[in-house]
Amino acid sequence: MKDESEARIVREDRLSKLQEKEVLLRIEILNLQKSKLLADLYKKIIYLYIEQLSKFISII
Repeated sequence: MKDESEARIVREDRLSKLQEKEVLLRIEILNLQKSKLLADLYKKIIYLYIEQLSKFISII
C-alpha cells in the first residue's frame, strides 16, 4: 500500500513537471508568434511609408 502511494506521488510529480514544461513551451510559442506579428506589422508600415513617399516624390 505504501509503495503504491509513493508510486502515485512520483507519477503526479512527473505529470506536474511535464505540465509546467508544457505551459512554458506554450508561453514561448506565444511570444514567438507575437514577435512575428510585430515584425509583419512593422513590415507593412514600412511598405506603406515607402509607397506614400513614392507618391509624394512623383508629385514633385
